[in-house]
Amino acid sequence: MLVGISRIIGQPFRVEYPGVNPAGMDLLIRDIYTTPEDVKLVGTQGSFEFLDFHVDYFYAVPEHFPQVLGFMGVRGDPSKVGRTLLCDFQKLYAKLDPSLIKTLREHKLTWTIGPTTFSKHVIQGTETMPIFNLFEERLVGPDGIDKTVSGSLEAITAYKQLKKIAKEIGCESEGVWLDAGDALLLNQRKTAHGRSSYTAKLDGNDRWVQRVFINSGSFWEVQGLIQYPCRRFPLTSTQRGKEA
Repeated sequence: MLVGISRIIGQPFRVEYPGVNPAGMDLLIRDIYTTPEDVKLVGTQGSFEFLDFHVDYFYAVPEHFPQVLGFMGVRGDPSKVGRTLLCDFQKLYAKLDPSLIKTLREHKLTWTIGPTTFSKHVIQGTETMPIFNLFEERLVGPDGIDKTVSGSLEAITAYKQLKKIAKEIGCESEGVWLDAGDALLLNQRKTAHGRSSYTAKLDGNDRWVQRVFINSGSFWEVQGLIQYPCRRFPLTSTQRGKEA
């Protein structure tokens, strides 16, 4: 069902990672649910920790960027506390001080996550259609921004303030509770997403969501990309290609 819905707007695809498979990330359909060993971790497989607002693979080349995230509920959190949270980019932009916007438009930040390094301007797009590049740095630990982000002190300070405002805006609404069969299509050029913290009971009835990456382009027609009917993209960032 999720793949069929995603085909209405584009092509579903999966990302090929070198080496080991990180919790199903390289599958076409990723199952997102809490496991006993991960319940306390920050991330999609956890539940006790809030998952801050972010954009999946904003640093990828355009052909590999998931323009839309497709979610489908298999089982909703029985307490209805576990929800997908959304932060609208236009609302976020309107809340920002002009000096902060100027700083994040002019200065790039660089993220270093293990062997992967990528650099982007945090704010792109126009005033009427702003685009934000946000990462969930707490995946690597409680001091994630300080450990992973480098750049000018002015830009890092502005980014921390931006993340704080994004969380305030995103948490103003109750979010989306996905029950069995509920579908959510999220435009990553207009919205960042996160997840509220909740208490998983690990009794076989906890929240279970499926997710697919969608690109609206005709990626089979791009010279040298992939051949039909393959949907597996090698993970390629803008560091190796044209800046998005």
